[in-house]
Amino acid sequence: MAWVATMVQRHSWTGLNDLDGDGRWTSMAQPTDPSAPWLAGVLLTPGGCLGIGPPASPGLAVSSCSVLKPWVCEGPEVPHILCPLDPGWRQWNGSCYYWDASLVHTWQKALQVCRRFRRTELLYLNSTQEKDWICSNFQGPFWTGLNDQTHESVFQWTTQDPISRQLTEHLRDDLADGGLKDCVWLDTGTGLLRDARCEERKPFICKCNEATEWFVLQVSHGVEGDPALLHPSAESLEQAKQECLSERSACAAVLHAGTKFYLLSSLSSTSPRENSTLYVQTICAKGYSGQHCHRYSAPPEQPACDCSGRIRTSATRVCGIPVQSCVDYCHRTTGRDDCSLCLPLCSDSSLEILDPNELTMLFMVKSQSINLTSENQRNPENASKIIYDSKFP
Repeated sequence: MAWVATMVQRHSWTGLNDLDGDGRWTSMAQPTDPSAPWLAGVLLTPGGCLGIGPPASPGLAVSSCSVLKPWVCEGPEVPHILCPLDPGWRQWNGSCYYWDASLVHTWQKALQVCRRFRRTELLYLNSTQEKDWICSNFQGPFWTGLNDQTHESVFQWTTQDPISRQLTEHLRDDLADGGLKDCVWLDTGTGLLRDARCEERKPFICKCNEATEWFVLQVSHGVEGDPALLHPSAESLEQAKQECLSERSACAAVLHAGTKFYLLSSLSSTSPRENSTLYVQTICAKGYSGQHCHRYSAPPEQPACDCSGRIRTSATRVCGIPVQSCVDYCHRTTGRDDCSLCLPLCSDSSLEILDPNELTMLFMVKSQSINLTSENQRNPENASKIIYDSKFP
C-alpha cells in the first residue's frame, strides 16, 4: 500500500467499496475484513468507496462513489523483466536488443550510439539460433559489431570475441574487394553476414546482457528525515533492485539507510548525506542522459584526494594542487560537516613540483594508493603507501 501511495499524484479510487450500503466491503467481488491492519484508523462509511492519496495527504479515506477521481488498477504480476522497458527494447534468451527504426548511420556512428547505453555494443551473435531469431523479428539490413579492421579477413566482434566456427559458415567475405570492406552487416532476408564499407549508412541493432547492472552507486547520498515514513522498503538490496526494475517508470533509485533498503520515486529530495548510499537506476552509460541517452555532458573532473582525516597541513597547495579543491570536492560529494582534512594525493608527475613547505608529505614509493601510514607504522611488505612524518604539523 505504501508503494501505491508513492505513485499517485492526487487522491485516487481503489477497488474497495460498499456500493450496496449494507456495510459489507468488497474488492474484486471478494469480501474484505474491515479490521485488516492496513485499514486501521479508516472510517468506513456505509455506501462509500475507498480512495488513496499521496503520502502528504490524508492517505486512505472513504468518500461518495459519485465523485470524479483518477483510479489505480491492479493486475496479475508480470514476468520479471531485466531489460529496459523503454521503446525500442526487446528481450530474448538472456539478452536485450535495441532498435530505433528512424536511425541510419555509418558503422562507427552506430557503434557510438549503442555505447551510449550501459555495457551495450553493436549486435554480436553467439549462435545460429540467435541469428535466426533476429532474422524472424527484424526486417532489413543491419550493421553488426563484426569487423576485420585490425587484421584483414580476421573477423571479431566489438566485444573483442572472435566469430564462432558455426557462424563463419554464414559469413560472406568479399575477398576481391575485401580490403575496402571491413564492417559486416546482417541480411535478414537471407540470414547471411556480408562485409561492406564502414562508411555506408545502414540501420543497426544494439545488444547487451540482461544481467547488466542498471544501477549507479552514489556513496554518501540520501534523503532528509526518516525514509520509512515516505518510501516503501525491501529486506535486501537485490530485492529492492528487482522491485525497482519492475516499476521502472515509478522508481528512480534504491536508498540504503541503516539496515533497510527503500525505493525512491524521485531524486529531487536527495542530497549529500553520511551513512546513506544511493543506487540510481539508469540505462545510460557514464556521461549520458535523457531519452535514448542522447544527451552527453562530460563528467566533472574529480581531483585525487585523501579524506581519511589522518593528515593535516598548513600549506595551501600539495604537489601543485590547491588543497581547497579537495575540500570543495568533499563538500559536493559527501555529507560531512568537516572536510578540512581532505588533501590532494601526489601523482608521479607532480612529485617534481613538491613545495619545500609541504612538510607533511615526504616521499612516495613504488606504487601509490590512497592509503596513508605513519613512518613508524610502515609495513615493509606493503610498499604502495604514501609515507608521512607524524612529527610535523
